[in-house]
Amino acid sequence: DGGSLYGKGNQGSVTVRSRRTEVKLEGITGEVDLDTTGAAVVVQKITGHVTAVVYGGDVQLLEIQGAVNLDIGGGNSEVAWAAIAGDKDSLLKSNNGDLTVRFPASASCRVTARSSSGHITSDIPTLKAPADATEIQGTLGQGQRPQIEIEADGNVHLSTGAKSPAAPS
Repeated sequence: DGGSLYGKGNQGSVTVRSRRTEVKLEGITGEVDLDTTGAAVVVQKITGHVTAVVYGGDVQLLEIQGAVNLDIGGGNSEVAWAAIAGDKDSLLKSNNGDLTVRFPASASCRVTARSSSGHITSDIPTLKAPADATEIQGTLGQGQRPQIEIEADGNVHLSTGAKSPAAPS
């Protein structure tokens, strides 16, 4: 309860349950399961499935190479895939915050994005959002599977390319 947790280079699953504890994980080969309240989360270079339930803090999931199930309340979030492979679907839910989603240029998936009280913008040619859009859907690459579902009540921005990784402290 309080402070910070930093983990790097684990092979196998990682589970974190915390309150008011900043979480930074990097280089995990395996599944990551997070349930945090009241602090920021930065997770990068993960090769397994990521499940994150975060309330009261911002989230950065960077350089991900697996499916993501994100449920965030009261913070902004960014999800950036390094690769999207396989057929496991992802669900990104954001309540009371904005959501940025970055796809690799080589991605092949179906995307549906909805915002109940914000707007959706996209830099992706196959997922163009008209002005004031609150829902868009389309494909990247071959676009059959996996399905990426995005549900937000804030603004949603979709793009290709990766942002610079977060610097560990």
